[in-house]
Amino acid sequence: MVGLHDKTDNWVTGEKEMEKVAVDYFSDLFTTTSPDDFTDILEGIPAVITETDNALLMRPASEEEVRAALFLMNPEKAPDRTG
Repeated sequence: MVGLHDKTDNWVTGEKEMEKVAVDYFSDLFTTTSPDDFTDILEGIPAVITETDNALLMRPASEEEVRAALFLMNPEKAPDRTG
Protein backbone atom coordinates (compact mmCIF):
# COMPACT_ATOMS: atom_id res chain seq x y z
CA MET A 1 0.00 0.00 0.00
CA VAL A 2 1.47 3.30 -1.07
CA GLY A 3 -0.76 5.70 0.85
CA LEU A 4 -4.23 6.63 2.05
CA HIS A 5 -6.46 9.69 2.10
CA ASP A 6 -7.36 10.83 5.61
CA LYS A 7 -10.66 12.43 6.74
CA THR A 8 -9.66 15.78 5.29
CA ASP A 9 -8.57 14.17 2.00
CA ASN A 10 -4.85 14.63 2.71
CA TRP A 11 -2.65 11.95 1.17
CA VAL A 12 -0.55 10.21 3.84
CA THR A 13 2.22 7.74 3.10
CA GLY A 14 4.01 7.03 6.37
CA GLU A 15 3.32 3.70 8.07
CA LYS A 16 2.18 5.30 11.34
CA GLU A 17 0.07 7.89 9.51
CA MET A 18 -1.65 5.20 7.39
CA GLU A 19 -2.24 3.13 10.53
CA LYS A 20 -3.92 6.14 12.16
CA VAL A 21 -6.11 6.72 9.08
CA ALA A 22 -7.22 3.07 9.12
CA VAL A 23 -7.90 3.04 12.87
CA ASP A 24 -9.82 6.33 12.67
CA TYR A 25 -11.86 5.09 9.71
CA PHE A 26 -12.92 1.83 11.35
CA SER A 27 -13.49 3.48 14.73
CA ASP A 28 -15.88 5.92 13.08
CA LEU A 29 -17.50 3.13 11.09
CA PHE A 30 -18.24 0.93 14.09
CA THR A 31 -19.13 3.53 16.71
CA THR A 32 -22.16 5.76 17.00
CA THR A 33 -22.87 9.30 18.01
CA SER A 34 -26.27 8.29 19.39
CA PRO A 35 -28.32 8.72 16.23
CA ASP A 36 -31.90 9.68 16.89
CA ASP A 37 -33.40 9.44 13.40
CA PHE A 38 -33.96 5.82 12.45
CA THR A 39 -36.48 6.55 9.68
CA ASP A 40 -34.27 5.26 6.85
CA ILE A 41 -33.44 2.07 8.74
CA LEU A 42 -37.00 1.38 9.86
CA GLU A 43 -38.41 1.83 6.35
CA GLY A 44 -36.62 -1.37 5.34
CA ILE A 45 -38.17 -3.45 8.12
CA PRO A 46 -41.62 -4.87 7.43
CA ALA A 47 -44.30 -4.09 10.02
CA VAL A 48 -45.57 -7.17 11.86
CA ILE A 49 -47.60 -5.42 14.57
CA THR A 50 -50.86 -3.79 13.58
CA GLU A 51 -51.73 -0.26 14.65
CA THR A 52 -54.36 -1.73 17.00
CA ASP A 53 -51.85 -4.09 18.63
CA ASN A 54 -49.31 -1.25 18.93
CA ALA A 55 -51.86 1.00 20.63
CA LEU A 56 -52.62 -1.80 23.11
CA LEU A 57 -48.91 -2.34 23.83
CA MET A 58 -48.18 1.37 24.24
CA ARG A 59 -51.02 2.21 26.62
CA PRO A 60 -50.23 2.65 30.32
CA ALA A 61 -50.78 -0.42 32.50
CA SER A 62 -53.86 -0.24 34.67
CA GLU A 63 -53.68 -0.51 38.45
CA GLU A 64 -55.50 -3.84 38.16
CA GLU A 65 -52.88 -5.23 35.72
CA VAL A 66 -50.01 -4.13 37.98
CA ARG A 67 -51.69 -5.66 41.02
CA ALA A 68 -52.28 -8.96 39.17
CA ALA A 69 -48.63 -9.09 38.04
CA LEU A 70 -47.36 -8.41 41.57
CA PHE A 71 -49.52 -11.13 43.08
CA LEU A 72 -48.20 -13.63 40.51
CA MET A 73 -44.68 -13.14 41.90
CA ASN A 74 -43.54 -15.64 44.50
CA PRO A 75 -42.76 -13.68 47.70
CA GLU A 76 -40.34 -16.42 48.82
CA LYS A 77 -38.09 -16.07 45.76
CA ALA A 78 -35.44 -13.55 44.81
CA PRO A 79 -33.53 -13.13 41.55
CA ASP A 80 -30.24 -14.98 41.33
CA ARG A 81 -26.93 -13.12 41.02
CA THR A 82 -27.43 -12.59 37.27
CA GLY A 83 -30.81 -10.94 37.71
